[in-house]
Amino acid sequence: MKTLSIYNKLIIYFLLVSLLPLIGLGYLSYHQLNGVIRENSLRLLSLIAVETAYKIEEMIRSRRAEIQAWSRLPMFIEALDKKAAAKRPEINAIFDQWMAYYPMYSLLLLVDADHRVFAVNSVTAQGQPLSTGNLIGNQISEGPWFSEAAQTGFYMSGFRHSSLLSHIMGNQGNSMSLSMPIRDAADNICGYFIAYLNWNYVQDILDVAQAAHAQDLAGLLFMLDLDSNRFIAHRNPKLYGEPYPLRVDLKSTVERNPAGILNVDWPEPKTIGYAQVSGMRAGESQPWVVVVEAPDEVIYRQAKFLRVLFMTLTILAVLAIIIIVYFISRRFSDPLLQLVNGAQAIAAGNMNVEMPVKSVDEIGILANTFNQMSDALRERDEELRRTNQQLEEANRLKSEFLANVSHELRTPMNSILGFTTLVLQRTGDSLPEQQRNNLIKVRKNTLQLLKLLNSILDLSKIEAGSMDVAVEEFSLASLMDGCHHTILPLLEGRPIELSAAASDRSLVLYTDRNKLQQIIINLLGNAAKFTEKGYLRTGYVVVNDPGFSGAEKGPGPWVRIWVEDSGIGVHEKDLENIFNEFRQVDGSPSRKYGGTGLGLSISKKLAKLLGGDILVKSELGFGSTFTVVIPVRHEMAQPLVRNEYEHPLPPARAVEDNGTPEPAAAASGSGGESD
Repeated sequence: MKTLSIYNKLIIYFLLVSLLPLIGLGYLSYHQLNGVIRENSLRLLSLIAVETAYKIEEMIRSRRAEIQAWSRLPMFIEALDKKAAAKRPEINAIFDQWMAYYPMYSLLLLVDADHRVFAVNSVTAQGQPLSTGNLIGNQISEGPWFSEAAQTGFYMSGFRHSSLLSHIMGNQGNSMSLSMPIRDAADNICGYFIAYLNWNYVQDILDVAQAAHAQDLAGLLFMLDLDSNRFIAHRNPKLYGEPYPLRVDLKSTVERNPAGILNVDWPEPKTIGYAQVSGMRAGESQPWVVVVEAPDEVIYRQAKFLRVLFMTLTILAVLAIIIIVYFISRRFSDPLLQLVNGAQAIAAGNMNVEMPVKSVDEIGILANTFNQMSDALRERDEELRRTNQQLEEANRLKSEFLANVSHELRTPMNSILGFTTLVLQRTGDSLPEQQRNNLIKVRKNTLQLLKLLNSILDLSKIEAGSMDVAVEEFSLASLMDGCHHTILPLLEGRPIELSAAASDRSLVLYTDRNKLQQIIINLLGNAAKFTEKGYLRTGYVVVNDPGFSGAEKGPGPWVRIWVEDSGIGVHEKDLENIFNEFRQVDGSPSRKYGGTGLGLSISKKLAKLLGGDILVKSELGFGSTFTVVIPVRHEMAQPLVRNEYEHPLPPARAVEDNGTPEPAAAASGSGGESD
């Protein structure tokens, strides 16, 4: 399984340890600072509205103080009290002078007690003449400018469109009027001082405030009439008197809180700061509210800039951390990777690895320990090599000894077998029964010994690598039939059914016929030995996948030949031992089933010699299935070797009364599920 290297892990760990706190701290800082900036922006909206409302209030207070001072001038009191028309020109001249010094006024009127105009200015603040002479002596209609002024001592109208101003000034007549009664020495009202405020002066206050905060907040500053929710001051004069599109009940909101912030999502997302203009007396307020309107994109403009700044700084910090982490990781991982490469070299067999010790820290200690371990392994490897050579030599001598002994024993065994057979054939029934039985026993035991010797010789040849493969062309179905015929005598007297299944009886193999025959007979003999009743089943099928690891990927298909029985089976833990030499599941001297433990070992080695293998499946008490898998064409096979039908299988061997095959099949080995 592929895993991350320590270098990559160090980079990941260092990045996690360094980046997570950095990103978390950056996010918290950004979030907090963003909130502060947004709060300051919203607070600034409210402060601008409050500051502008305060300036308008101060302007109105100043105008009231001016009108109050003017209404107490003795000249005005005397002229109105005595109806001294002779003083009118002088008063008109004073009004004209005041217009030059007080440009916030549009019209100044001195009205007598009968509400008739006594004096009026004749020029504008810019010195332009006004046609106001025809106003002298005209009576002004009743209104709060008289009644409320007489009752409270001062009257201030709201924003209004004055037809008088519109007629005189030739404009829309936008204004507000201030009125104060004039009293004589007896405290009787002898007239009124009325001033019409130039509304452009109010608009100038808004424009100046907006210009002063243009760098801080690009908001739009205007003033509304709360009663009608209409514009009364706006940089676009065409909007005067037009309703302000707002779904919120602004009047109720202002009554609850005279100054504050509102978030509006229609007709577009925006935020407004507002402040109500206070009246001239404590507890009074004008029905005016100063509004500062700013779109959300303006409110969050600094927040967006801050976000970009934080992202840029974070990216730069991440890049710097990655570079630092890269070099730190290399410093830690390079020595460890050298140790890994050294360990892999040792695992590959190179015992001459020497690790450089470049530090005195833990890694240096580890490298030094590694070198000591490498030296110890080198010595141990040399010792094991010498021991292995000794064992190989001992094993070679053992195999040579067994082969020599077996070869020397075969000559007398063949002589004994030959003479015993000759005596039995020539004497017939003339021998006494006891002597005849003794000769049969001698012949039987001689066959067993000869079979054992042949197995030992086969094993020795295989281990010595002197076993050759003689490739032939033959019919697998014919070979299987011959093997069945050979094994039938072993099944006599037992309720065992022998059956065969073949997917293609015309299948031709190109391999060593005798070795494959020996394998099949070994497996069949093994199955017959350990099956008391039930069945023995054989069969074969051609496949493309051999089904076992380590198979040589040849150009041709594979054949799977199986031998299945219903015998005693093998425990799962013993399956790995049944193919070992001289190993049996029941290794006690009193074991029920005979055998030397060489049959399956020889069969597996022969199968590997043919380029295949033997697979086994078994369950204790339910039988076993041995499967021989070999290539259809051996790698040494020539296009044509010989025709199977010109060389049929040899006739079936004779079988002793005890079910043991004759020497003609001595190459069959000993077999056995645990044999």
